[in-house]
Amino acid sequence: MTRAILESLVADGEIIGAQQSFAGLDLARADLSGGIFEGADFSGVDLRGAHFREAMVTKSCFEGADLSGSDFAHASFVECAMVRSNLASTKMNLANFANFVTSDLTGAALRGCDMTDAKFIECVLEGAGFSGSRLLRTGLLKCQTSGMDLSGLFWESGAIFEGDLSRVAMAGTRFFRVVFKDCSMAGASLVGIEFEGCQLIVCDLTGCDFSQCNLKQTGMIKSILHHAKFDGARMVMGIYMEAQLQNASLRGADFANAVFAKADLSDADFAGARLYQAIFQDADAPRVKSVQCDMTYADLSHANIEQADFSGATLTRAVLHGVIDRNANIPNRRQAMPPDAERTEADNWQARWQKT
Repeated sequence: MTRAILESLVADGEIIGAQQSFAGLDLARADLSGGIFEGADFSGVDLRGAHFREAMVTKSCFEGADLSGSDFAHASFVECAMVRSNLASTKMNLANFANFVTSDLTGAALRGCDMTDAKFIECVLEGAGFSGSRLLRTGLLKCQTSGMDLSGLFWESGAIFEGDLSRVAMAGTRFFRVVFKDCSMAGASLVGIEFEGCQLIVCDLTGCDFSQCNLKQTGMIKSILHHAKFDGARMVMGIYMEAQLQNASLRGADFANAVFAKADLSDADFAGARLYQAIFQDADAPRVKSVQCDMTYADLSHANIEQADFSGATLTRAVLHGVIDRNANIPNRRQAMPPDAERTEADNWQARWQKT
């Protein structure tokens, strides 16, 4: 099989299968656009700068192949073996997407790629390196992600579902409006990483260190954040509804306009945090430490703040309606809004209705 014959077969729409051998063949910059490959073996082949636009590749082997600088726009790779293949600087954005489905990319090099609308579905990406790449609307869905290298990455408007990111390198990474669903980052050090506008939904973030992170408008709804650290983080307009923040350290963080409705904040430490107009309605926050916090206009309606410490906190116009505050230390209670008898009556409408 020669390069010219292969390109001719591809151009004629022939299916390229396992019967042909490409060992030792120089296919650098080969035009394989629109090709149909089923069971083809490109192990160790030089495919630098090759064109795979709109190609359909199934059950083919690229182990150790050099695909750097190739064009994968609108190509699909299904059940392919791409272990330790070099896909650095590949282009997946000309026609907007490339798909990798149930393929093995263990240890693959994907550095410096431009991945617009690329999708990795149920792939093995353990040890794969994406450092320095730009991902736009890229998705990793139910992939094996342990040990990936995402350092120096910029990822915008994508999604990761059911990924283990607890041992993933992320130094200098920027996430913007990325959705993390059912992911684990337990114990990960994420100091200084940007997660602006991201949603970390039902994720295991136990013991994560988000210190100094940019978490503006980030949501962590129903996520587990036991013993997590957010010291000095920027968390303006964040949404933490029903999150579990037991024993979390949030010292000096900016939570202006953040929402903690129905969150578990037991023993959490907000010392020195900015909680301007933050919402804590129905939060469970016994023994919470809000020492020296700015809680101007904060809403703690119906929150459980038993044994909480608000010493030195600014509570100007804060709402303490219906709080459970047994043994709480609230020296500046007078700064807060006065009790609202009409609202209390409205809260008890069900009891009144049952009596009629």
